[in-house]
Formats: sequence, C-alpha cells, structure tokens
Amino acid sequence: MKNLTLYAIKPRFVKALNGVTDGLATAGVSPDTVTLLALPVALLIAVALGVGTVWPVLWLIVPAGSVLLMAANAIDGSLARRTIATKRGAVLNELVDRLGDVLILGSLYLIVPAGAGGAALVSVLLAEMVALIGWGALGTRALVGIMGKPDRAMIISCAAVFGFFFGLRAFTPAAVMIAVGGLVTTAQRVIWVVRHAG
Repeated sequence: MKNLTLYAIKPRFVKALNGVTDGLATAGVSPDTVTLLALPVALLIAVALGVGTVWPVLWLIVPAGSVLLMAANAIDGSLARRTIATKRGAVLNELVDRLGDVLILGSLYLIVPAGAGGAALVSVLLAEMVALIGWGALGTRALVGIMGKPDRAMIISCAAVFGFFFGLRAFTPAAVMIAVGGLVTTAQRVIWVVRHAG
C-alpha cells in the first residue's frame, strides 16, 4: 500500500537533501536540534491557516512551510542514521510530530465546520497511534496507508492555494479528505500490525 502514498517518494526526497544533511553532520548539528526546528515551522503553518481567514495572502505561506516541515522530518532521521540515533531522539521525534499534527489540524478545525475538522484531527491521531503501537510491538512503524504525513501536507497546501483564490470554502473538502483518508489509513495500519504480529 506504500505505493499509494507520498511516502513512496521519501527515499528520493531524502537523497535530494543529502548535501544539507552532510553539511549539518559536518557542523556537528544534532538530529534533536533539527527535530525541534520542525515545531516552530508547524506553528507558523498553523498561524498562517488561522490568520489567513483575515489576510488570505498568509495562506500562501502554507505550501512553503509544508515543504520545510517535510524536509526537517526527512533530515532528522537521515542525520540520526549518520551520526547517533538515540531512544530519546526517537521519542522526541514522535512527540514533535504529534504536536505538529495537533497545531496544524487544530488550526484547520477552527476554520472549517466543526464536524469535518474534528473528524480530520481524530482520524489522523488514530492512524498515528496505530503506527506507534506497531513500533512498540514490532519494532517498526506501520507507515502503510493512503493518508500519511506528506499526503496531509499536500492536501492542506493545495487547499491553502485554492483558498487564496476562492476563499475559506476550499478548506472543507480538504478536511473531509483527510478525515476519510485518516480512517482508511487507520484500518490499513491495524490490518498491517495484526498481520505482522501474527
């Protein structure tokens, strides 16, 4: 199922960032520092989404912010593999990722009908919880499914661009897509974890 998600292109994305990763490793930058840098980027995206309801031009920040966020997520893992990977770093990475999800999807919740926004937030957190269960039980995260982090970023980014041109209504379909995709992904990951556990 990985071929149905943008996770499929992650290896190429990581490879494209090798020069940056090499430079950070040479400079002695820790993976944890890169992980933590993702948090203010997620906050920037969340603020742009929310305040964009007043100044729609801020929605154009969202795609660039999403690319930076995905880059940070790719670089910290790659940097950890090149330098030193620690359990603390792994926990920090998961914590920052989930905080980022709450910030961005929480901001989306504030600008779309509550049902769609709440469903998007809950379904994503359920899918990520199952991935973590797989990590704890099997030693590997269940990254299968149609609505991974890169897919959510792409949908929200597209909604932000369309929102600039067509207004706030562009975000409701995005929230619905994320909600439905999140539920499908949760089911896919449950099946994956159960199958591999058996």
